Amino acid sequence: MLGMTKRTLQRNLKNAGITFKEAKDKARMGRAKQYLLETNLSVQEISYQVGYTDLSNFNRAFKRWTGVTAPNYRDQNK
Repeated sequence: MLGMTKRTLQRNLKNAGITFKEAKDKARMGRAKQYLLETNLSVQEISYQVGYTDLSNFNRAFKRWTGVTAPNYRDQNK
């Protein structure tokens, strides 16, 4: 999927000084922000699109990443 072995990915992340969870969260955050600003998808649909099955978990994560809720982020940046 990424065009590299699991070991190569682990080595690259270690060299970058980040964990897999940090890399995954960064990717999810970027995609969620993009969806919020560029689409009219609901926050629930966005949460599913970025890999969350539970909206409350997405809401907590988004607030941890940005300091604001997803709807507030959308309102402040549109």
